Amino acid sequence: MNRSLAAYVTAVVAVAVAILAVLTFRLDWTRRDLYLTWLLACLLAEHLWLSSITGKGSHSMVSTFNFVVIALLPAAAATWIVSLAALIASFIFQKRVWYRALFNGAQMVIVTALASLVFHGLGGELGSIERLRQAQSLLAWLASALVYQGLNTGLVAGAIALQTRQSWRQTWRENFGYRDELLSWAALFLLSPVALAVFLGLGFWGLILFYVPLLFIRDAHVRYIDLVRAQEALILKERMAAKGDIAAKIAHDLGNYLAPIMARAQMLILDANKLDPEKVARYAQIIFENGANMKILTRDLSDFSYNEVQMMSGSLNQLVRQTVEFVRPQGKFQKVQFQFELDESLPQIPMDPARIQQVLMNLLSNAADALEEAGTADPRVVVRTGLDSGGVTAHLEVADNGPGIAPENLSKVFEPRFSTKGLKGHGFGLATSFNILQGHRGRLTVASPPGGGATFTMFLPVRQGKSE
Repeated sequence: MNRSLAAYVTAVVAVAVAILAVLTFRLDWTRRDLYLTWLLACLLAEHLWLSSITGKGSHSMVSTFNFVVIALLPAAAATWIVSLAALIASFIFQKRVWYRALFNGAQMVIVTALASLVFHGLGGELGSIERLRQAQSLLAWLASALVYQGLNTGLVAGAIALQTRQSWRQTWRENFGYRDELLSWAALFLLSPVALAVFLGLGFWGLILFYVPLLFIRDAHVRYIDLVRAQEALILKERMAAKGDIAAKIAHDLGNYLAPIMARAQMLILDANKLDPEKVARYAQIIFENGANMKILTRDLSDFSYNEVQMMSGSLNQLVRQTVEFVRPQGKFQKVQFQFELDESLPQIPMDPARIQQVLMNLLSNAADALEEAGTADPRVVVRTGLDSGGVTAHLEVADNGPGIAPENLSKVFEPRFSTKGLKGHGFGLATSFNILQGHRGRLTVASPPGGGATFTMFLPVRQGKSE
């Protein structure tokens, strides 16, 4: 966790503690049975977590129950119930590290308190079927729900933006601002009057029955996310598969030509003193250097067409440290400052260490090349690791402070043969890296906000058989 994120989390927790200190004295303990009922209901709903399309953000369908709590109970009780359920779920259900769990509970204190303030301030009066029908109460409920959703996603987007060093606006739009996410939120809100009516009519057991349709909604959302990612992967995979066979044949043919060319070039270099030394040595050196470049091309072509992985459990953080120590002595990395932001709570990840290291080395090499070519005054590469909110997917980011990638090139960087390095690049490095992540049932993404360098992110499932 970097300093900016630490300061942000500390500020959110401090505000939450102040709010709870004020509201605690307003609790009506004679209604503790009702409070306990809704605490249990919210904890039950905390199992229904939904991931955003990018995999970095997530939200829970517990918001339907939280909307009811805000409308049904006084602000003090609603705030304590919602935040306590979120805190318990973060520690026990999602098994987050302590500062993430604390942030989740603290943000829900702020969100619920302000949403309750808006509801009661606009004259909302709910708690019975008759009051439920009042237009003023429904409008107050809608306004409080908008405040709840906006503040909730805004606070989470702030934390993600500080961690990834993207703009808040871009982070919010990628994780929460797309159409289907907004429709999902609307559906969750529209279910809250039904949940209230069921509770008022059937009590706690009515909420249990109401929980089942939410399971169906959750599953539908998961299938949608999987479908979107599968479509993206299929399009790229088909595009690359058509070129994979050609790449393998080219690699084989070039390999047959390279062996005699490089052997004779080395012989010319050794015999240069006997035959017009200066001229022969120069030509032989050119032949040898071009042959070496072609050898690199054949290796990358072979890697591009090779899709098998040898899976085993390993430490992503250890792999990062070993890889950076390995590349650090190379000339292009001499001036580069490395910064590590590694999540030490990461579990062992199923992966092919050699192939993932190949991807990481390629990303580090590309970053160093971009920094060197741009002449960046203070070249820096940040390597981050972490888990998503649900603990299902691990991510590894490589971010540089170079010139970034032109917007028109972002959609092309993973295509074979695409390169911005001129004669120095052959365009198979990132395409190969993309294929390797596909073989791990993960994915590789790129982001490059204007003036903010480039960030490549690997996503890997924490458990085998689970695509991220």
